[in-house]
Amino acid sequence: RAQTERDNKINAVVEFMSAHSITGSLRANILDYYEFRYSNPYVDFEKNFLDDLPKEMQARVIQRLFPRALEGCNLFKGASETMVSQIVLRMARHPARTMPGQKIVVQGNLGEEMYMLKHGVVEVSVQNPSKDKQITIRRLYPGDCFGEISLWMDIKRTASVTSVDYCQLYVLTRNDLEDILHSFPEMRHVVAAQAITPCLGTVEIAPALVGLGLED
Repeated sequence: RAQTERDNKINAVVEFMSAHSITGSLRANILDYYEFRYSNPYVDFEKNFLDDLPKEMQARVIQRLFPRALEGCNLFKGASETMVSQIVLRMARHPARTMPGQKIVVQGNLGEEMYMLKHGVVEVSVQNPSKDKQITIRRLYPGDCFGEISLWMDIKRTASVTSVDYCQLYVLTRNDLEDILHSFPEMRHVVAAQAITPCLGTVEIAPALVGLGLED
């Protein structure tokens, strides 16, 4: 059945492109994307599988699947295993897949989500104003996160992130973080402080701090 649905979807895409004269490299890229999108049936199954489990069992499965989940994410340093499990569970409900060369995050744009890399490699780069080109500063690998600051404040992305190969990611939205912090209120000020720390040298920090919820 899954194979039939995949074939029907790709056939519909081919017919659409033919009807609208989408040809050449764009057509090839679109077909590559759909082949990639439907090549792993577990992407959609995984989030439903986790949602169906009792909470205690969810935590155990997540710890088995991601034994070092969020370890490198400063935003959640000090979070309990239960909180980490709830964060990863929320992220698993928002899977994303990207192709080589695809921009995931663009420097200068506003964002409201954080990403955790499940499979693949991405490249982090910044714009060199004097030479008008991107400078690669590092690569990220499975288990690494990026975009954390945008979860907590309205500040422009400080770097661009581009897929090096075919990637699978999990996404945590600002609304999801708020829901989680309602269950772990003791972590609200901790997360706020750790979100601010990397921005202390940024000139745009003053307007970005508005609405952090530190008044309580």
